[in-house]
Amino acid sequence: MKIFNHYIQHLITQHTSLGALISKALHSNQTKSLVIRALSSKLHALITDVYVENGIVTFLCSTAEKATLVRFDSIDLLSVLRQDSTLGHIKKIQVRVVPTYLQPQNNYFTTRNDSRALESTIESRIENKSQNNKISRETSEQLLLLANSLNNEPGSQELKASLEKLAKHAT
Repeated sequence: MKIFNHYIQHLITQHTSLGALISKALHSNQTKSLVIRALSSKLHALITDVYVENGIVTFLCSTAEKATLVRFDSIDLLSVLRQDSTLGHIKKIQVRVVPTYLQPQNNYFTTRNDSRALESTIESRIENKSQNNKISRETSEQLLLLANSLNNEPGSQELKASLEKLAKHAT
């Protein structure tokens, strides 16, 4: 491991583009670790992941209820973070709700290096989830009966089209 660290330090001190990326990743990881340490045990239990980028701390929560609790405490947390000299650059806290089935499986408090990787993971999870969303034939028949029973009232055409589309998901 010492040899590896030696090469990393060499890349950073030689001012290479790879060294700049490594330095930025190390700084981001250190900042993230400091933010995590500043969390109370109550907040730590509510948050599934933390991202720190450009002075903005983003907390991911799996439910809206958890996100609300984190938002409630975020003002106090921001003042605590700003008191730390190494975290003084943090200017904002964001809280996002990302259901657990959309979150990368092994990202519990890990460093995000590329937002596109997170987006592609989320897109693939949505695709996998939509493939498993099948309904029974009986439910499909009931939806079609309901769609056919709608009168031509304003807005009923859209509802009818949606019910028919949903009925197509029968197994």
